[in-house]
Amino acid sequence: PESTSTGGWTNVGDMDERASARAAGYVFQRPENQIVCDSVWHEMAFGLENLAMPQDVMRRRIAETCSYLGMEPWFRSKVDELSGGQRQICALASVLVMQPGILLLDEPASMLDPLAQLCFGGFAFAAVFMATDPVTGARTKIGQYIYGFLIGVFAILIRVYNGGYPEGAMLAVLLMNAFAPLIDYCVVQANINRRLKRAKAQ
Repeated sequence: PESTSTGGWTNVGDMDERASARAAGYVFQRPENQIVCDSVWHEMAFGLENLAMPQDVMRRRIAETCSYLGMEPWFRSKVDELSGGQRQICALASVLVMQPGILLLDEPASMLDPLAQLCFGGFAFAAVFMATDPVTGARTKIGQYIYGFLIGVFAILIRVYNGGYPEGAMLAVLLMNAFAPLIDYCVVQANINRRLKRAKAQ
């Protein structure tokens, strides 16, 4: 396309490679398509080396990014020893360390392990927010807790099985909506049986 620069916006095509690398960073959905080095620390240093950053600046940026993302335990590990989630974090770190003006993410939550999925809010969103839905959720108080908890569990399972499916929480909600009446029925029946036993005991 024709190069333009108006209103403070600059066409990326007008930039040289060094300027564009500083302006925008992109994280692939699949980290194996992005990572080029054999170790974590080298992957983080790779982009800075290509920009001819001074050694002291490189060390400071890498240390800050590593600490921010909690990568210290596996900072010197080989890339092929990492889990899918760790590789995704490594790919993200290799872009963040360059401090781009714009950060573009393609499914950054893909390939994460169950704990990371939990931290990314799949469980919290589904269990806490959707459990309070007054339309389709369970109506009993205990039933709402069960309903929300199971939604969270299924959301994590769906996201772990297919990390590229961001609507996992909503699919879990739709699935559990079909069981909401059954959950309420079981809760009510349990209360009835408990009261009957109490009445017989008296």
